Amino acid sequence: MSMQRTSADLAPADWLLTETVRRAEEAAGESPTEDDATRRARSAFGGVPARIVERARRQPGGRALAEEIRHALGAMRWTFVAVLIAGLVAGITAASTVQTATGTIALSFALVALLAVPGALLVIWIALSLWPGRAGVAAGGPGRLGWRLVRWLARVPGGTAEARRYRPHLAASLAAFGRTRGRTLLALVSHGFWAMFFAGAIGWLWLRFLGLRFDFSWETTLLAGEGIRGAIAAIGALPAWLFGFDPPDAGQIQAVLVDRSPPADRALWARYLLGSLAVYGLAPRALLALWFAWRGRRVRLALDLGRPGYLRLLPVLAGGPSESTGPIGPPAAARPERDSKRTPAEPGAGEPILIGIELDRGDADWPPDFPGGRVLGRADDRRQRHQLEQALEMLEPRPHKIVALCSLARTPDRGTGEWLSRLNAIAPVELALDDAEGSAGAAIDADARRQDWQRLAERFGLAYAPTGAAGGP
Repeated sequence: MSMQRTSADLAPADWLLTETVRRAEEAAGESPTEDDATRRARSAFGGVPARIVERARRQPGGRALAEEIRHALGAMRWTFVAVLIAGLVAGITAASTVQTATGTIALSFALVALLAVPGALLVIWIALSLWPGRAGVAAGGPGRLGWRLVRWLARVPGGTAEARRYRPHLAASLAAFGRTRGRTLLALVSHGFWAMFFAGAIGWLWLRFLGLRFDFSWETTLLAGEGIRGAIAAIGALPAWLFGFDPPDAGQIQAVLVDRSPPADRALWARYLLGSLAVYGLAPRALLALWFAWRGRRVRLALDLGRPGYLRLLPVLAGGPSESTGPIGPPAAARPERDSKRTPAEPGAGEPILIGIELDRGDADWPPDFPGGRVLGRADDRRQRHQLEQALEMLEPRPHKIVALCSLARTPDRGTGEWLSRLNAIAPVELALDDAEGSAGAAIDADARRQDWQRLAERFGLAYAPTGAAGGP
């Protein structure tokens, strides 16, 4: 069975659960692989990511942690509601300030106060989101403030002792969530805030226009001439076309520039103002909020299986739950020898990986030091080889190379070469020899054995590192 290299995407709750357990285990310096949770997860159906989630659920305190995560996600929803209400109140407050002391609404000030600042912020958000080299969309100010509130709520005292043990690690997982795919939710909060801001402003002005009578003027000190007349006409053209009212003509524009609108034009300028706020303010923010709400419902996050905590689990959890681990029938009839020399893979961007193959080292001497890389596991039988191969296929990014540490005391065989050739198609394999027990005490010709391993490396297109013979790479 071949498994994809990248991990399956997880729902936010499952991702937060597994990441929090991983952080807790890495902080404690342990990642047990023979506990009850791991054994049960190993027998579960599904891929390795699903088994990692199952293992996290079955950890002591896993149920309490899941409840904490539900609490945190609930805090996110309530925070979003609070931000929407704050946006509505801010819009009403801003709209109530555009009236002058004489009961006249200055259209110029109303558009600047209600449209210019939010519009400038929208332009900045678009520029940051499209900035070269930036990963993902910008969060926006309201989104960042809302996220800080969520993280604070996640640290509120309470809950069981097991939950409190995980709480700082959950806060770190929430921060990582916010830095990655959480940006989608933060952008939703920001655009939701501004959409409600314009909804509040438009609703408040509409109610005031229903019950009160206002005159309109266009008051400006710096701008004059035909340019300002053209700008006023251009601003009102699109709202007039969309909502089906007549745009202001040259005489009506001149009237509001010189003094104030005549009584017959009050309804026209009220529609002008409301239409401009709806088209240039509410519409883009509402559409962006709907877009990010749609994306937010489909947010999925991938596990970084190259993390040390997951890396130790990959060989244990890979393979099918009912996979046979013993010999399968008698050996096949002899066939003409034919090497399966595969095209070697290009070096990946990930760290080098060390694996051990039928070593004489005991558990006390494993894993060996491997500076600059990570130790994945040992392949001492058929099941472990199968699990290691699947684990290596899932690593993303691919390792720069795979160092295969083999025992100098063992005779190289074609089966080992075939398996290493398969790994060589995942990432370049470098064969190194381990002389943990010392060749002097064994009845072997060490130099001849090294030549045998070198010939096997050449035969299957593997790199050979004789410097590894002294006890490890």
